[in-house]
Amino acid sequence: MIQEAVQDNKPGFAERSVKYIDRKSDQLADVIDAGANKLDIKLAGKAYTKRKNTSSITIKQLTVSSEGGVLRNSTAFGINLRLPNLEKRWQLRFSSYDENEEARNLQERRFRTRARENNPGAALLFFRKLGKVRTTFQPRLELKDPLSMSYLLRFESEAGSSPIRINPRLDLFADPLKGTGEYFHLNFSYTIAPRWELSLLNEEEYRERTNGLSVNHAIALDHALADDKGIGLSFTTNSVNLGSPYHLNSYSVSTAYAQEIAENRLRIVAASFITFGKVESFKGDVGCSFQVEVIF
Repeated sequence: MIQEAVQDNKPGFAERSVKYIDRKSDQLADVIDAGANKLDIKLAGKAYTKRKNTSSITIKQLTVSSEGGVLRNSTAFGINLRLPNLEKRWQLRFSSYDENEEARNLQERRFRTRARENNPGAALLFFRKLGKVRTTFQPRLELKDPLSMSYLLRFESEAGSSPIRINPRLDLFADPLKGTGEYFHLNFSYTIAPRWELSLLNEEEYRERTNGLSVNHAIALDHALADDKGIGLSFTTNSVNLGSPYHLNSYSVSTAYAQEIAENRLRIVAASFITFGKVESFKGDVGCSFQVEVIF
């Protein structure tokens, strides 16, 4: 009986796999941090701080399936190089896609409906606080033929008093293909109960080259099942002025489940959605997506 109880307490295959991945990820993360720390000290001349180097590599594998059996896959990566001895208010980042483009798309932040566009580049980020406003300036070198530069100036803040939070953000950007433009969002979040949050999300983006305006609104309900997992439900609308006067372009309903399987190492996001677009005469298009994110 004692032997049977011991056998029952043995970790299962899934648990052993997660622990193995977590252990190997920690080992690789230590190698990355050590390499970045050596580079940091070499560039700085000597060690000026005892702050731990938190450089990281992120790999994201995304699969999106939509009605009609259309299956799209994409793999993206990002390298966040931290040099605490050399840097005080700046950061170096490499990625295989434009992270700022994704950060300006409400629908793709809530649930992914398309594969990421391959757009590798290197960015240098400069940070400064102006009172309670966080300011970021980011030139990004896009690694394509020919080489090109894009620029971003961001102002962001957060205010409110429990249970309400307000998050405004303004982006001014310049891109060699898309021209200059501005992006603004004003998001409201309300904690309606422990682990429950209701959000009203609003954003608009204007691009000067096409004289195009895109506006998104969403209402979202999120619930934390535990500290490392949660579910969400959202209703999103998109309106544009391209091709005709300002009009409703699409609306969608989505659900999502997110879980951090290994803390700061392995995350998954599964989402399902139905989108009604003007191009399809507002006929519903059902789909789902699954993303695995590994961090070293």
